[in-house]
Amino acid sequence: MAATPPPPSGAALERPRYRLRLLHRQSGEPSFRVVAQRTGKAISHTTAGRSHREGETHKELLLTLEARADLADRLTHLHEQLGRERGRNEELSQRVADLEAERREHSRRIERLQDELREVRDERLALLEQLSGLHARRAELYFTWARDEEAGGTARRPAVASGNTRCVSSVNGSAPRRSC
Repeated sequence: MAATPPPPSGAALERPRYRLRLLHRQSGEPSFRVVAQRTGKAISHTTAGRSHREGETHKELLLTLEARADLADRLTHLHEQLGRERGRNEELSQRVADLEAERREHSRRIERLQDELREVRDERLALLEQLSGLHARRAELYFTWARDEEAGGTARRPAVASGNTRCVSSVNGSAPRRSC
């Protein structure tokens, strides 16, 4: 009976794993906590807490994808071993069936996690739309305020120019002093 080599350590996943990490680093989108802080609590912290759930879901998805790929590698190895060793068919068939059941379970879990990530992304999109609306409203208010200030400032200038100021001169044996 030949010694079986250990199952591969998931080398086939290295490139997709690297690509996924790279995309995650490059996304650069602010967390909902940051959005909640910047909007002055206009968006609730429970909503902002969803970003934490998103990060955990990403990690869990990566671990589950890696586990499924490792199981697929082990299954491939066992199928090859099953072809070589005809005497242990029942035992190997049972191991293959168990691993396939476990892989199906991981596939269902992956689908659930991907659905949850889609929901989180949809929520993020809705929050970003709300944030955009808040920014637009703030810009409108600043513009209106600046226009009102400018209009109020030009109305005051003619009053100063026409001499409608109240000035007091005082001479107490010293040089005249004027305060306005």
